[in-house]
Amino acid sequence: MKRHIILSIVFCMNFSHYGYGETLPASATDAINASVSTAINERKYWRMLEEDGWEVVEQSTKDIPISERLREELYYRKTLEYMGFLIINRRYEEATRLSKQHPQWQNCEHIHWLWQSLLNEVSTGYGPNSQRRYDELLETCPAHALTTTKKMLSWINRSAIEDILARYGASRYVDEFALAAFKEDYLLSSLEQPKPTLKTLQEIGRITTKRQSGQLAEALGWKYLDIQRPDLAMFWFESAIEWAGETELRVRGILYSLSVQAKRTLQHYEKKFPELKLSTREYNDQVCRQPPLAATCLVLLNSLSRALSPELASLRAWKLYELKRVFSAMLAFEEVLAEIPLNHRRWEITQYGYVLTLIQAGFHQKALVQAEFIQNSQNREALNKRWMAEAIYQFYHQGQYSQALLLLDQHDSQYGLDIALLEIKAWSLHHTNKTIAAKEIFHQLTTIFPFDENITVAYELLKCLSSGTRENC
Repeated sequence: MKRHIILSIVFCMNFSHYGYGETLPASATDAINASVSTAINERKYWRMLEEDGWEVVEQSTKDIPISERLREELYYRKTLEYMGFLIINRRYEEATRLSKQHPQWQNCEHIHWLWQSLLNEVSTGYGPNSQRRYDELLETCPAHALTTTKKMLSWINRSAIEDILARYGASRYVDEFALAAFKEDYLLSSLEQPKPTLKTLQEIGRITTKRQSGQLAEALGWKYLDIQRPDLAMFWFESAIEWAGETELRVRGILYSLSVQAKRTLQHYEKKFPELKLSTREYNDQVCRQPPLAATCLVLLNSLSRALSPELASLRAWKLYELKRVFSAMLAFEEVLAEIPLNHRRWEITQYGYVLTLIQAGFHQKALVQAEFIQNSQNREALNKRWMAEAIYQFYHQGQYSQALLLLDQHDSQYGLDIALLEIKAWSLHHTNKTIAAKEIFHQLTTIFPFDENITVAYELLKCLSSGTRENC
């Protein structure tokens, strides 16, 4: 019914233009029919654009006429992806020129373009230009103010977080509930510091209790051990187990807390009862050489009464990294590097560990700068491999599946097959309409890891999505 009404309006408008009773020229009739036909037929391409990406649509429509609107949208998506490529590859000046070439996209309807332009600005440092762009986005695109703030917080270093939150809090469109959550998260990030104050830990403890987070409780336990408060450490390790279940590290945390308390008790009574003969614990090389005993080694190093040598301080940082205490490791590496000269025999391996923690903590730009100081060819090769993997993940999560596949092929040719990247490759193939190849990869993964439930579930999901019954998946 709606179609007939639209056609009637179109025809009436054109008849009134030419005069009552006149016959429309053949060219005008053809244009109207083509317009209506295109509007109807393009629905599947718009849906395809959202689900499969611009490249699939461009390939599917290369031999048929499409509307100007769809053509412009394809060009926009293509250019947006290229902008992301420039930023990831640190070609910031080119990205800036590209942004200036398209003033028609500097509006809230093209918010992804504005976000990419903001990211490009922030990538070179959080200065006046970044602040101005962020303020403008908060005011001109209020519907996206919260998402813009989330993105900014994920892009910038800790030193700028307070300024970001202050600007968001001062904007007219602030979400007070979200702002309170951001401030809580900022407080929680104090766990990254080597020695947060007791007051800060107490405030974090209140948040942890409110959220009943096992992960936060465990982190608090290790922090209290670091500042020699085994009584509070044990409380938080026990809370972590109560809220989130037992893990080896949490149980170890309780045991270490008890051992530290036992040592203090023995030291207290040693003078009164000399026969106890408490000996000072010394560094045990065998313990620290075994990766499964990383936590034991760390507690041993923390308990040494003497100041750690550069070698042991570097080892302590590496053990923190092995235990996935990334921010503590990052700061520990920084402390060691501040103390030892560039020609020290442990400098290179310490700098390498520092770069790895920066990458894992999300400080990619800083990691790139610090990586320039590494001379060892094997370490540089390992970092280049890590950079490429990070770029693959970024392309994938941004929906740039063709770019991800290109890098995956390059990665395989340079470094060989990496099982950890196979699932990303399978899903990228699926999203570029190469489902058969994707299924083959998942079949290989289920053969290699027959008891991995996550891989099995992912494979079943892929088969369901490719069966044409997406709504049931």
